[in-house]
Amino acid sequence: MTRATPSRAARGAAVLRRFSHRDHVWFSSCSTTLDEWSRCDEDDETVRTYSSFSHAAWENGVSRIYIGFHFREAVEVGIAHGGKIGDRVVDRAMRRTRR
Repeated sequence: MTRATPSRAARGAAVLRRFSHRDHVWFSSCSTTLDEWSRCDEDDETVRTYSSFSHAAWENGVSRIYIGFHFREAVEVGIAHGGKIGDRVVDRAMRRTRR
């Protein structure tokens, strides 16, 4: 089972969640699968909106199932594992500094 991409998204979500002290942050992102001549400021842009960092990581994982790259179990395990890695990164590498 390969879990690279869902794990990567979950790591990023965990780090952002821990850094900002909250998960529920609404944000939008322009699609990265646009045709090469398309831009994100055009009328027909594809924008995804998320209610949290976890939501974005979950949607990234599910998209891998829809395109046939992964099975659901691999995505679920990858997201769980990526979250643990992200938490460990914050615990080990992102310590508070004194001012």
